[in-house]
Formats: sequence, C-alpha cells, structure tokens
Amino acid sequence: MKTCIFIVGDRSSGKSTIIKRLTKCNEEGVWDVQSKSSEPLTAFVLLSAIAERGLKKKKHYPYNFPSSLEEEKGVKREDYDMLICPFEIRTGLWKNKDCSIDKYIQKARDEDFEVKVAIIEQSYGGNAHDLPQKLEKTKEMCIREGVTPLPLDANQDESRKIRENFYPR
Repeated sequence: MKTCIFIVGDRSSGKSTIIKRLTKCNEEGVWDVQSKSSEPLTAFVLLSAIAERGLKKKKHYPYNFPSSLEEEKGVKREDYDMLICPFEIRTGLWKNKDCSIDKYIQKARDEDFEVKVAIIEQSYGGNAHDLPQKLEKTKEMCIREGVTPLPLDANQDESRKIRENFYPR
C-alpha cells in the first residue's frame, strides 16, 4: 500500500515550503527522499495545490485523483512509494463541494493509498480572518473520514514531525 500525504493550508500559508523542507526537492517529480529508517523511499512530490492545477476544466477533480496528476507529470504508480500533495484549504469548502478534502481522501483510499493529512494552523503571513472556520470544517471532514489531522506551524521546520508520523518507513 502506498501513502498519500496531503499538506493542507490557506493560500500562501507555506504548503510548498513545508514540502520542500521535508523532501529537499525544489521541483515536482519523483525523488528519493530521506526515510525514517535507512531503507530507500521514493516520493512523487507536488508543489502546486490541486486547485491551482485546473479545477475549472475538471481535470483534477477527485474522480481523476491521482491519475490525472501522474499523467500530467509522466509518472507511473509503480515509480513511487508515496505521494506528497499540497491542498488549498478553501477548495470545496464554500463553493464546489465536489472538490472538498474528504472527496480526495475517499478517492485516494479507493486507489489503495493510506491517507495522512497535515493542516497548517499557523502560516507565514498570519491567518486570514475566516481561517478558524475553515480549519474546523476541514478537520471535521478529515475526522469523519477516519483521518486525524496533524497540526503544523509553517514558521517552524516540521519535517521531522511529518516524517515520524506519516512516512511508511
């Protein structure tokens, strides 16, 4: 079983910075990353959130996840052990409920991924006035799907915390 890690945060909250620190990768693609053990671990690393990739054309809707991302990047499922994907917290909360985090969690599970979610509760530029409601709604969706979100602070290097809690090995 592969692992899918969603790093969830508001716009400009530090999602890609957290992923870059975690993986030591500055570009999207399949990379060898540091594991919890000395065993090799390969990650399909994405730095742009799903919402930034084409929801208007339904290209990256949950029913296409993660196949549409693999196709976009020319990656085969057998090429990686885990998928690390940023997710914008606004996606599917107020508009287009078809693209909420719970739908992506369900689809990832259908594709035989173990799903992990980390939510940025403290972001670089402070927090938007409506962020607390978004955080609560997102946490509720995750918990309803049986996923306990890991809280993150974008002002700290949370790499070790994510690795220890989410990496398969």
